[in-house]
Amino acid sequence: MKSSNSGYTVRCIICDTVNDERITSTYCTNCGGVLTVDYKEAREEIQYPLKNIIPDPLKTDYTSLKRLERLSDIYEADLYAKLELENPTGCFKDRGSYVEVLKAIELGADAICLASTGNMAASVAAYACYFKIPCFVFV
Repeated sequence: MKSSNSGYTVRCIICDTVNDERITSTYCTNCGGVLTVDYKEAREEIQYPLKNIIPDPLKTDYTSLKRLERLSDIYEADLYAKLELENPTGCFKDRGSYVEVLKAIELGADAICLASTGNMAASVAAYACYFKIPCFVFV
């Protein structure tokens, strides 16, 4: 089942079946394979491929790239590190949390519930707070 105009499709990496975008499982309904997300528009920009589909109010897009001078010299290649500590909660989990909270809202969730002992809890709670959806964290 193809998505209408969401900007992406949910496809199985094993059998190539396109699953309903409202699926809440990470497994294919046809063969049980793992699902992946295919974006309909190719993007040159790798920093934040969703920015034109769903703008991010807390600005997880465009964390800095820092050239790793010594490693670049040793391996004779331009090597960079992405500074995810610049994200709103200071961790890389913000990118995924943003999409997860949006998907929960899209699916009509009244609240978000998760188990975490750290970064994931802070990240999901930040986005849940922004979108005014209750968030329950279990440690």
